Amino acid sequence: KDGFGHSSVNALLPVYTGGRITAAQAIRAAQVDEAKSNYNLAQRNTFTKLVDYYFGVVLAEQVYQARLDAVDALSNHLNHAVKLEQQGQIAKVERLSAQVSLDRAKIEAQKALRENEIAKLALTKLLKSRTSILPITPLFVNNSLVSVTPFLTKTLQDHPAIAILDAKRKQAKGQVSMANAKHLPTVALYGNYNLYEDDSVAGGLVPDWMVGVGIKIPILERSGTSSEVVAAQSSVRQVNLLSMQMNQDLTILVEKTYAEMSQALEEYNSLESSETLSAETVVLRQKAFSQGLSTSLEMVDAQLFATSIRVQRLSASYSFIKAMARLLAVSGDIDNFIDYLQINGIEVK
Repeated sequence: KDGFGHSSVNALLPVYTGGRITAAQAIRAAQVDEAKSNYNLAQRNTFTKLVDYYFGVVLAEQVYQARLDAVDALSNHLNHAVKLEQQGQIAKVERLSAQVSLDRAKIEAQKALRENEIAKLALTKLLKSRTSILPITPLFVNNSLVSVTPFLTKTLQDHPAIAILDAKRKQAKGQVSMANAKHLPTVALYGNYNLYEDDSVAGGLVPDWMVGVGIKIPILERSGTSSEVVAAQSSVRQVNLLSMQMNQDLTILVEKTYAEMSQALEEYNSLESSETLSAETVVLRQKAFSQGLSTSLEMVDAQLFATSIRVQRLSASYSFIKAMARLLAVSGDIDNFIDYLQINGIEVK
């Protein structure tokens, strides 16, 4: 019994799949959008972290300088107290009080130095730098941020978390379409062309080419299609609920962050009069002490109070910057961060 042999090329072109191809393309496009939104969200998170670390170094440096200034002032006061004691104008306890206060100020300066070194190390590691980072942008505040509305509007329009949920919704709807498509017929064009056939009788009966249309109609589906449709539709509803909750959460976040920024700015501005008064008090106490009209303790208290007010204002400006950075990140406006220093910004020293 003789056999026969031949070779051929086959082609199959789906022309109708019940929407499966379109749904699959939509799902893929939504997955790409989701990946882009996740990247955008990561960028914003990195920005806020960088601002925290960068200006944390600036704050630590300025606090350290404030502590050093206090040490210098109290050193001068101690020298003055020693001379007055030698002249018999003040008691020994007055000089000892000045000495104790200076020692405590030195301890605070050492603490500030260590905090400064730790802040620099953290920033250097964050930036993966081999050398220590020296910030050049100062602490600052800006009194021109008068309304939360622009930040809230932009957040609810452009936040990547909303875009991620929208992409999830599109994927869920695509899954609904994919599940429904299993109930629909599939139509495809097919073709065949013989490249080679032998000279046998059987080989001669095979046509050189042929084309046709194939239709597949599901009559009995046992793959759980109905449950897949229900599950996909449930996913759509769940995403819709999450979107509503996300809008509410973002609104609260923006309003809370704006309130924190406003509070820090108010604290900074309110402490201005206290800083002015404390500086004047130090001058008056110095004169009074030299004339025997004030005690060493009163002089020291005035100096330490002036230093504490200075540190509080520095900390308030840092809190302002951190809150503003989070506000700009959540609203997608991080590119304009430095503008708030350069336009109507007030440097804090």
